[in-house]
Amino acid sequence: MATFADINHWELTGRMARDAEVQESDGRKRLRLRVAVREAGPEGSAHFFTVVAFGYAEARAASFAKGQAVRLSGRVSAWRDQQGKERLGLVADELTAIE
Repeated sequence: MATFADINHWELTGRMARDAEVQESDGRKRLRLRVAVREAGPEGSAHFFTVVAFGYAEARAASFAKGQAVRLSGRVSAWRDQQGKERLGLVADELTAIE
């Protein structure tokens, strides 16, 4: 019998909606990206995703500027915010600026 507990992977290709920013929380730095993707078709809607990546220095943030095409992959992560509400987020393991 197959289980899906070990399957947690996403891939995303889009454009940076704003410059990447470095944030720090509890002494741990993370790179925060806002990525826009457009649905196919002439009337395709734009969707925006917030993605974080750990272990990337400020120097790497400059590679991810507004308008830059990017290819990302990683995992979905869940946590509870300060009000106790469950949140879902995208955590990138691989980040590539393209073009």
